[in-house]
Amino acid sequence: MARQENTGKRDLSLSSWHRTLSDDCDMIDIDVCEYCHYCLSILAYIETVQCFNVNEISRVCSSKSAKITERTANRVGVPAYVVAYFGDPITRAAVRQCGTLAANSVMNEPELREFFEGIHDCEFCKNCKQGRFANA
Repeated sequence: MARQENTGKRDLSLSSWHRTLSDDCDMIDIDVCEYCHYCLSILAYIETVQCFNVNEISRVCSSKSAKITERTANRVGVPAYVVAYFGDPITRAAVRQCGTLAANSVMNEPELREFFEGIHDCEFCKNCKQGRFANA
């Protein structure tokens, strides 16, 4: 994701056009592709969903489908997650790792920040002692 928001607008042009194709031409947008700033390795794919009732955040996270995202992540060999979030700015989130039986983790904003930062502990960079691990 670019550090600076470019337009602040959602462009549905391609999505609308794609819906004119035959019924077996399916498409999804994967909401997030986390990658390593240093070696450009893909680290995780994430589907997101906004929740409008903080008391429903875990249920919303559990009910969000991410089958194609999970399958894509498996082929690449990285984890897939669903992140349901509440607030603008975000104050609570629920995180579910796809393909596991682990319960959702409900987090406050600092915990969500820690979760995302942890995704970026790139194993390639750790093993090669480069990037954020250059001086480790």
